[in-house]
Amino acid sequence: MVDSTLIDLARNCPNLASITLYKCDRLTDTSISEIATHCTRLSSINISRCMLLTTKSLEALATCSRLRRVRAAGDYLANNHAVIQLARSCPDLESVDFSYAQFITDAALCEVIKRCPGIKRIRACLTDVTRDTIDMIIKYSREIVELDLSGSMETIPYETWCSLAKSTPSLRSATITTTSFNMTALKHNYPKVEWLSE
Repeated sequence: MVDSTLIDLARNCPNLASITLYKCDRLTDTSISEIATHCTRLSSINISRCMLLTTKSLEALATCSRLRRVRAAGDYLANNHAVIQLARSCPDLESVDFSYAQFITDAALCEVIKRCPGIKRIRACLTDVTRDTIDMIIKYSREIVELDLSGSMETIPYETWCSLAKSTPSLRSATITTTSFNMTALKHNYPKVEWLSE
């Protein structure tokens, strides 16, 4: 797909609620901005692996206050500023995917957790995952179903993961990266959660 096609679609389909643009390598931020401007009922979008898109696309989507699901997996699609803007403007977010994003920190993810109380699925690649993120999930996101975090987690003790499992009754899948403790104990003590390691 090219920009002109998507721009025509945006201008002629103002009631568009969901769109998948996965690996549309010829799209630019201009067409995503048009979607955000004209499709005010948009609730779900996948712009993952669109090589020409930048954080400007995610910033434009922050104007779509009805968004519930955003998939923006890719090297340059998300940074702290864009993610925080999205969280502040789209409080109904239920599912976010910022996999492979190289420029997101705990601060941005904590903002999503705090401002989007209905969040159920989080996939993100952080440079360093700290206890703050997990504590925020325990405090604000008790309905989380899936948690997939990549990044260094060596500072998060075993007890914090136990608290997460106890405090989030809906949690069914948690993918974490750690070598600071043996995952076997978590799997044994909290079998309702599918504990995965990268």
